[in-house]
Amino acid sequence: GQPLKKDLKEVNYLFEKIRPVRVVLIAGNHDYIRKDSCYRNFTWAENVTMLNQTQIKSVTFADIQTTVYGCSYHTREIRDGIYDGCKPDQNGGIHILLGHGGDATHAPFDYRTLIKNGFDYYAFGHIHKPFVSADRKFAYAGSLEPTDRNDYGHRGYLMGKIDEETGKISLKFIAAAKRQYIRLLAECDQQSTSQSVAEDIRKLIIENGEQNIYQVVLRGIRDEAISFHPQPYLRDKNIIGLEDQTQVSYDYEELEQSYSSSIVGQVIHDLKDEDQQAMFFAVNALMRTKR
Repeated sequence: GQPLKKDLKEVNYLFEKIRPVRVVLIAGNHDYIRKDSCYRNFTWAENVTMLNQTQIKSVTFADIQTTVYGCSYHTREIRDGIYDGCKPDQNGGIHILLGHGGDATHAPFDYRTLIKNGFDYYAFGHIHKPFVSADRKFAYAGSLEPTDRNDYGHRGYLMGKIDEETGKISLKFIAAAKRQYIRLLAECDQQSTSQSVAEDIRKLIIENGEQNIYQVVLRGIRDEAISFHPQPYLRDKNIIGLEDQTQVSYDYEELEQSYSSSIVGQVIHDLKDEDQQAMFFAVNALMRTKR
């Protein structure tokens, strides 16, 4: 969102503490530079450069022979391919393009085409999930922290090095988030009960880290008489949702005999040697209507 002046002062203090490291930043679609943005009149530390123009500009650090290019959002959306024709200056050294976007309404581009423009490295934001191209030249670092319940996996930042002579890039992902969202799969069978399932989930959570936040999915089969409700036994765990994808395990021979004069028995008789999956869905639907 839009940063307040106190937010900028806090982050500027942290940036200044890592001198002589140079910091280059741009505004994205959430913190775009609107007319009353605090970005407009904020004074950054000497080691910080904000590329706040609407057009792509650059800053050169002569002592490390590195030039960084970029521009900032001044609106929520940029539908033009602003990076398509962007190419580095022909003055030697290392050239890095700092960008934000990649979908239809946020500076659209195809990274496979973009890396042909000649930059040594493409450091991009907007996509929350980390991604690095095969040649290591293009990367989304992803968000430092998971921002919603669908941001599964580790979150952090990329630390990289560019060899001045060969241009070879080495990148290392550094996990920074203290916790992550995890989609946890728990297997069930005909003997499973709510308490036994809860015990299995508890063990899995201990194995994967109790500090994390879990979306639990139940898989497998269950007895027809059972419905799983393990949540009351797991109130001390960080579980934000539970999805039951288990399927009832029917005794088809018994059902065929018990319902021989009804459509249930007829469906089993017709499909048992033809299509097991179709038989399950048909029987399951019919048995549910009988309850």
